[in-house]
Amino acid sequence: TPLDIRQFVTGEPFEIGDVQVENFSVPHDAQDPVGFHIKTPDGSVGILTDLGQTTRLVLERVRGANALFIEANYDLNRLHEDTRRPWAIKQRIMSRHGHLSNGDAAEAIETLANGTLQNVVLGHLSSDCNTPEIARNSVTEKLGQAGIDDIQINVSTQSEPTETITF
Repeated sequence: TPLDIRQFVTGEPFEIGDVQVENFSVPHDAQDPVGFHIKTPDGSVGILTDLGQTTRLVLERVRGANALFIEANYDLNRLHEDTRRPWAIKQRIMSRHGHLSNGDAAEAIETLANGTLQNVVLGHLSSDCNTPEIARNSVTEKLGQAGIDDIQINVSTQSEPTETITF
């Protein structure tokens, strides 16, 4: 059977069966990058990846999600210590139109922790400047300092399937 491919306009929600897909602009150095809030009758998922900062507007667009896939691209110390990337590339990665650090992801999760958010998957980790252990520990430590311990934190990697989340 052929794939059902549809083009959408940024900012205009669309439906696939009983799933509503809201999309919105995110700050990244690419052509029209978007985030998503996918809503089903059983729960919803926010998707924030390839963005340099989580603006107030971006966070409001995924507020109320039960699960969140969020970029945790780099550990700041490992990025600074990376000898393969020139300083200009490091500046781009850390810029408002680059990528989220582990700390940035933790701050966003803390802001969204309001009772509905139950599961977070950290993704889009740099293979050179992050590890699943560093990302998870960084985020859980920051959330713990804020008294938040009721959100399940998982890490997505390119080498193995991510645990299934059920609402």
